[in-house]
Parts: sequence; C-alpha cells; structure tokens
Amino acid sequence: MASLLRRPTGSWYIQFDDGNGERRTLSLGKVPKKAAEATKLRVEHLVAAHVSGTPIDNDTAKWLATTGEKLRGRLARLGLAESR
Repeated sequence: MASLLRRPTGSWYIQFDDGNGERRTLSLGKVPKKAAEATKLRVEHLVAAHVSGTPIDNDTAKWLATTGEKLRGRLARLGLAESR
C-alpha cells in the first residue's frame, strides 16, 4: 500500500514499502490531486508486481509506456520500471 502526501509547498509525493522493508519516496511535483491519486494507484500496481515477482497488468503497462521521461526515470531509480 502506498500513501499520497502533500508538502507545504503544494507538491505531491508517494511513499511506499519496496518489499524489502524499506520506505521509498516518489516525488510528483505540483500536479492536480486527481493526477497524483491516479499515479498512486499505478505505483501500487507496480509495487505489487515487483514484490510478488509477477508481470504488471495491461492497463498499468499501457500507462507506463505513456509516462514522461522524468517520471519514468524516477520509477526506474526506485526499481519499479526499466529505464528507456
């Protein structure tokens, strides 16, 4: 399970357990709340697949394919996606 949090500056970030007992943080920046919530849901799917060693679902794979370079790089650094 991931948590969506907002900094005092108005930017959003997601915290999650990486499966090894370590808390990880994904910064989203200043995005609308709905976009942050949607990203949190996708991150939860990526974490679940990573922890269980199963492939990601088709919807999450399509979303991942359309993410921007900046977000994709952040996800790759956290071990949730491959870099392009």
